[in-house]
Amino acid sequence: MRKTMEKMKEKKAITLIALVVTIAVILILAGITVGMVTSDNGVLKETKNAKTLAEIDNEKSIVERAKMLTMMRSKNGSITYEVFEPALKEEAGKMPTEVSDAMGTIEVLFTDSNRYYEIDEDGNVSEPQEVVKDEYAGDITKGGRCDGSEEKPYEISCIEDLVAFSNMTNGKGIKFENGELVKLTKVNQFEGKYVTLIKNLNFKSKYSYDDSTRTDFGDLNENGTIEDIQTELTKTDENCIGFRTIAKSVGRPFKGIFNGNHKMIQNIYMKGSGTFYSIENSTIMNFGISGKINSTEYAGAIANNINLSRIENCYSKANIIALDGVIIGAGTGGIIGTMRESTIENCYNEGSIVGESQIGGIVGGCNTKSRVISCYNKGSINSNGTQIYKGAGGIVGGICGESIIIDGCYNNGNIGGTNCGSGGIIGEMYAIGATQGEAKIVNCYNNESVINQKNRSAGGIIGFISLNSSGNLLNLNIENCYNLANVNSTQASGGMIGYALRVYETASSIISINNCYNIGKIKGNAMGEITGKTYNINQEDFKVSNSYYIEKRNNAIGQGNATETNVESKSQQYMKTNEFVELLNSNIDSTNTDWKKWKLGTNGYPTFID
Repeated sequence: MRKTMEKMKEKKAITLIALVVTIAVILILAGITVGMVTSDNGVLKETKNAKTLAEIDNEKSIVERAKMLTMMRSKNGSITYEVFEPALKEEAGKMPTEVSDAMGTIEVLFTDSNRYYEIDEDGNVSEPQEVVKDEYAGDITKGGRCDGSEEKPYEISCIEDLVAFSNMTNGKGIKFENGELVKLTKVNQFEGKYVTLIKNLNFKSKYSYDDSTRTDFGDLNENGTIEDIQTELTKTDENCIGFRTIAKSVGRPFKGIFNGNHKMIQNIYMKGSGTFYSIENSTIMNFGISGKINSTEYAGAIANNINLSRIENCYSKANIIALDGVIIGAGTGGIIGTMRESTIENCYNEGSIVGESQIGGIVGGCNTKSRVISCYNKGSINSNGTQIYKGAGGIVGGICGESIIIDGCYNNGNIGGTNCGSGGIIGEMYAIGATQGEAKIVNCYNNESVINQKNRSAGGIIGFISLNSSGNLLNLNIENCYNLANVNSTQASGGMIGYALRVYETASSIISINNCYNIGKIKGNAMGEITGKTYNINQEDFKVSNSYYIEKRNNAIGQGNATETNVESKSQQYMKTNEFVELLNSNIDSTNTDWKKWKLGTNGYPTFID
């Protein structure tokens, strides 16, 4: 019996080996190796991928059908959670799903696959995202794998990581390290270190937290009660601060490189003054933010103030209300509050901004040796305070200093000011103690109305200029710019500049406007199609050349003096012709190679060639 059993086992073994050999031979004859079957790119892998893709296609189809059904059932075709949730359940049938309202975003989780999709207010459906538990939540080193080098940057992949990062820069609160809670007592400025945002984070979405119910981060909103982390960060009661601003410690700015990785932080709520408070010798890039900022001081959605730094490819959809104060050169902006010796490039703002000082769509206060390049604003901008040193501008609230360049920027948001200068590009400009410097506004334009409601001026490009120092002052050049929108002020209004004032007779600045045009309607006590009013400025110190406006309205200069060269009124019909485009382009030569060339725009008037 025992021998019989051994023979049977031997026979089965031989049969199994024969089967494997047979399969191998068949695969070889078919031109398929065993490696091709089992490798990462093998047949089995491809089959699995095909199945996953089919599942994703089905899930997206369900979401799309529910979206269309929602639009048909809703007023004005809007997509709301209340209508979408039953529509999704209807389309999904017996397939288990969860629908969540994440404030402006609806999230659909297919529980079997653990994948979720986001539908924004415009009906755009995201690619699938997987709900993944992060064993290192709150540890931006990810268990020691990341050291902050360029090759291994610190990672922020959940809101717990973002909170830990803020705590580290402020030297308070907790972080996690190798799974252990660590209480922080020292500020980390991350000098020379790299930090990367791994995914979109939505404070209103439970999928942006590793565990939205955890309480171990403590009383984050500082209201005296510990609640779950999502409530702590999103509660908007008067005594709640929301998310704590990064690098808030005075005199301890962030000095690293923050790469947003083209991701976005959504629905942030702060009583602080911006995502970052202060940065120095730093770079912030590829990063967007939405939500609400209520500041008791100056503010900027990306950062409150920057020095010797660079901001690029960033945007804001956050609404800001700032109770800022009176500091020369300081302000509140859609991207940055106050900048010095820094560059902002390829950034935009879509949020509304209200403050009491210098309020700008991109930057509030722009100071010495700074550049704002290829930026635009779509948000409404309003400076409503009674303080001095204020202004409302589509790009910059106020400029104070020298060697400043605003290049390739435009405004598509309504600009309003009370008792301050309002401008489509710059609200107010102060030349205080500048020496031999230059400020240049080039290749810029304004598309929306500029209104000043009390006691100040408004301009399509600059609202108010004050040359108030007795020494050598910076020269201002407005070149290759245009204004399409109406400008309205109770004082002085102009298509390019509202009001330019020189305080001291010994000041020697020169203001120059060259190759510009205005078609916006001008209204004010002093009205000029190019400049509303100049005061105490010699004719030879204010030069307007090769600039144009619609005939039969106002003079080029409303009140005051200017040297005019080739400043001409044209018919509205002529200003919509290629002949006018050629006239503007004819003024471009080897002395102004930074000017953009012109073409006819979709509205019929000249605009820039991209």
